[in-house]
Amino acid sequence: MDIKEKIKNKKTRVNPPKWLDCSWRRVPCGRPDCPICGYFFQKQARLKTGQGQAFSASFLNELREHLWVALAKNGQKNKFFDPDIVLPAAIKKIPPPAHFPACSFLRNWRNDLFRLADTADENWEAWPLLDQGQDLLWYANTLFAKTYHQAVNRWCYRNFHYLNEEDFVYTDYVISEAYEILLASLATIIDLESGPKNKFKLAFVMLTSWREEIFSGPGPTSL
Repeated sequence: MDIKEKIKNKKTRVNPPKWLDCSWRRVPCGRPDCPICGYFFQKQARLKTGQGQAFSASFLNELREHLWVALAKNGQKNKFFDPDIVLPAAIKKIPPPAHFPACSFLRNWRNDLFRLADTADENWEAWPLLDQGQDLLWYANTLFAKTYHQAVNRWCYRNFHYLNEEDFVYTDYVISEAYEILLASLATIIDLESGPKNKFKLAFVMLTSWREEIFSGPGPTSL
């Protein structure tokens, strides 16, 4: 059984709500009854009527609290988006991304792609406008953020013997999905002959070479 299949089996065991995927996918479900998409619709409606404040720096905190309330209604109050997922004693000691090799690599890898996108217009390159190009840029950031989140989970487990199993398993699933989308997007862009093909090939090779480190960082292995 490969890594992807194992992750899917673990995800089935913890049974996260389907709508939770809308918190990280580039194209969410868009259903008004979705706790995430519906929240955006309500926010936009209040803005149009002048009853709400514009999206601000505190918006992510508002959304996080909203997700926690939605999970609580489903009887999953302390799962996935648990606001206390990081122990208070650990907060001041959490290492930065540079402390974790895979995170350091992914941040640089992502930034290299962003720089390619910045120069695409002046070079008359269309790839950032394609769905695959947008996926590439979106999930490059997602993969970095979720890999760091998982590295912190493992770090807390090693140093404080604390682990939110549901969050850990679900984050593994998100990392797996983002990773596969990135490889597929790169493969398509390379075939389209749009943009610096050799640089995209290098990005593909580099990402595959870090696969084991991204999926199998130090930490719990029995989940």
